[in-house]
Amino acid sequence: MPTPPQWKYVSRDLVITYQDIHTLAIKRGTAAERQRTGWGASYAVHPRNVELLSNTKALFDHDATYRFIWISDDELTEQHPET
Repeated sequence: MPTPPQWKYVSRDLVITYQDIHTLAIKRGTAAERQRTGWGASYAVHPRNVELLSNTKALFDHDATYRFIWISDDELTEQHPET
């Protein structure tokens, strides 16, 4: 079985809800790094690469220290999209 790529890229601009309270914007082309899990290849973006849209900065700073921001594989591409 081939090793999945270490990096994939967000294929379009996204607005997601994180931890059920934070609204985040993630730009097309943002790098997502493969994380080791027991469920196969899973990808996450770093909190510094997202824009917080909700008024929850203090909570986000805490949550982002301990949590991954997972991105669905349906929203990723192996090729960096042209900007």
